[in-house]
Amino acid sequence: MALYAAFLVTVGLPLLALGVDVSRVELMRVKLRNATEAACQAYANSLDIQAFQLRNELKFTDGYKNAQNVFTRALGNSGTFGAVEERSDAGKTDIGSGKSVEIIVIRCFGTGFVEAMIPLVGNYAISESASAKTKFSTESSRPMK
Repeated sequence: MALYAAFLVTVGLPLLALGVDVSRVELMRVKLRNATEAACQAYANSLDIQAFQLRNELKFTDGYKNAQNVFTRALGNSGTFGAVEERSDAGKTDIGSGKSVEIIVIRCFGTGFVEAMIPLVGNYAISESASAKTKFSTESSRPMK
């Protein structure tokens, strides 16, 4: 009995805790991936339509704020979020249509934390990234018929 109790304390319970930790980490990874992808899409959907229609200006109104809100709603306060806008050179022309094309890639990064059940292990940090690619085009300066 004493040998069995010693085995449970030294090997059995830590293995059980590690198994629970692995499933909690995987659950956090899935939630973090979904939250990061949703936040990145929310950023891309924040284009100021009026500025685009009137001045051909590609400006994201409250893009980061909208993305942060979506991320926080999906994951709660157990993670951090960041996003970066990457713009291509303006004025490229699509050969097939003759339209001026600008591509904007939004890269988003999310990090989540899971507290370990075994105090000696420390906390687990999980990170995920996602990107949303947007392509905007305007008519070339041909006269309208």
